[in-house]
Amino acid sequence: MKRLEQILAVIVLISLVMKLFSIPFAGELLTLSASILIIVYTYFGWLLFNGIRLRNMTKRVHYVGISKSRIICTIGLGFGTGLVSSGVLFRVQLWPMTNEVVIFGLIVTAVSLLIILLASLKSTGKLLKRNIIRIITVAILGIASLFVSELTLIEVYHGDHPEYIKAYENYLKNPDSEEAIKKLEIEECRAFMTEEEFEEYMKSINELDKE
Repeated sequence: MKRLEQILAVIVLISLVMKLFSIPFAGELLTLSASILIIVYTYFGWLLFNGIRLRNMTKRVHYVGISKSRIICTIGLGFGTGLVSSGVLFRVQLWPMTNEVVIFGLIVTAVSLLIILLASLKSTGKLLKRNIIRIITVAILGIASLFVSELTLIEVYHGDHPEYIKAYENYLKNPDSEEAIKKLEIEECRAFMTEEEFEEYMKSINELDKE
């Protein structure tokens, strides 16, 4: 599980770099790899946090010294970590509900960790040492995503399309304006389509306007 986590984390980083340079299919690769990582945290996080391999999940000997309350709390840690990771993915992909998902995930993670610390201080030393990098990394990414606006990401992704950035900024100021929405759609197509595709798109738009 740990090796799978590391491989997925590397793929996520690579896909992020690809997305920054507008390399085709970067978003799809990012979504796929991050989604698998989120599933690992959500459903198997308790194995990761307790240092238990997937193949040893049903073997009692590997649970010696691990209380039921700790298992329950590490399930909470995995669920919280998965939520925070989902929120970060939402922000990077410019999907809605980012703040709500990240904040809820951070709360679940913090509460689960606090309960573990209070329940058994002696047995949590190894747990924290084993997972401190994972917890801190996910928490930092989650908190950072709360302070990064959609407009900032648009500016990073599409710095070579200033008209798209202006249209997006105008849309954020006037989300109910039909004119702002239409302008954003046109500039978004201009940013993502080839010149030939965009010309065909504009022809279809003009034909619809004439009708």
